[in-house]
Amino acid sequence: MLHKNILSIRFVISAITKVLYMVSLSGVAFSYSKQKTFRFPNFTIDQAPLLILGPSGVGKTTLLHLIAGFLSPQEGSIRIGEREVSQLKPSQMDRFRGRHIGMVFQQHHFIRSLDLMGNLQLIQYLAGKSPSPQAIKALLGQLGLGEHLTRNPYAMSQGEQQRAAIAMALINKPSLILADEPTSSLDDENCHAVVKLLKDQALAHQADLIIITHDQRLKGEISEAITL
Repeated sequence: MLHKNILSIRFVISAITKVLYMVSLSGVAFSYSKQKTFRFPNFTIDQAPLLILGPSGVGKTTLLHLIAGFLSPQEGSIRIGEREVSQLKPSQMDRFRGRHIGMVFQQHHFIRSLDLMGNLQLIQYLAGKSPSPQAIKALLGQLGLGEHLTRNPYAMSQGEQQRAAIAMALINKPSLILADEPTSSLDDENCHAVVKLLKDQALAHQADLIIITHDQRLKGEISEAITL
């Protein structure tokens, strides 16, 4: 009986977590200039992992940056769980992102003067958390980078840099992982390996995963998809 109750509690917690980090867009538009305005369809993302597909120039990265709060919509609203993040002040959005959203950028953003450990400690510090060497060592071990703590990320191979970027997205245990073109420069073998790694880590950390890409190879890796 106790075992059944524990399973029931775990199911309820899992369901609550999924609802809390549902992403919804309504009437969202953004313009970099008067000549071009991106207008995004209304949708609710409640199935993850999820692909958002589309050719270059349709606003995929812009959409990702709007969801992450790096940009603010000029029209419409964006909700993550119960928070209308499009209404948060920049400082509030920074705190929310640091604690709840992990980003894998198309171009890696490592601090060149810091080793891998230092880069990850900085990510923890900026989120208002105490740097934890133990947590960093454990995560890098999971990603096959346990021997690279004191290496400069820019001295690593392309595949190692991609795993280091994933470590930076995961170190604060986010509930939502956003990945921007994580496989665009990879061959087929590394493409499959990176997608599997993202999916496995999202599952292990109980995080939702959204990948924005024009890479059609990912259709065979993730069934849920939205096309812009």
